[in-house]
Amino acid sequence: MIRFAQCLLIVGHLFLNISILLVQAAAQPAAAQQDIRAHQPQIAALKSAIAARLSVMTDVARYKWNQDLAINAPEREAKVIDATTKRAVAMDLEPALARRAVTAQMEASKALQRNAFARWRAEGAGKFADVPSLGETIRPQIDQLTGAFLAALSQSQTVLQFCSIQGDLLVPAEGISPDVWQLATMGLLPPGPCTPDRSTRE
Repeated sequence: MIRFAQCLLIVGHLFLNISILLVQAAAQPAAAQQDIRAHQPQIAALKSAIAARLSVMTDVARYKWNQDLAINAPEREAKVIDATTKRAVAMDLEPALARRAVTAQMEASKALQRNAFARWRAEGAGKFADVPSLGETIRPQIDQLTGAFLAALSQSQTVLQFCSIQGDLLVPAEGISPDVWQLATMGLLPPGPCTPDRSTRE
């Protein structure tokens, strides 16, 4: 009888331990999902920073159109990418992500300018009036917006591997064409498949 009671006690402890483990296991993905959702404002800020920087590129395109300048400037682009990558790393961005992100913004900016040139050629557009100076006005503005972008990316980099975060990030911001937005955002994503979170499994 005593032995039977001991067995019941052992079984009871076993079930209790299993129940605790199951509760802990269930709590872990919920806590992870809560953490991911807590980063959604940072993702919104990141998208806003990307869109704000891209919006200035229309003025860049207008200036180049007026001055008959080429969109591509490989030597300058290489210097800007190197300098901005160092700036990003100094802001605690992982070096590989920093270079991918900076390069992605450069490529997206040029794509936006190419789209604008194609549209203006089709429309037979002339010179634009009241275009700001590229060196004195536009580039300092881009520099400020780049800083805001890097800061937003630094706040978001730890959750960019999650599928739900990537899904949100890849939805184009208002006023930005899907092809340009894809170039701007794909470079922010870690290589390989995304990491499923609770929302993508439900």
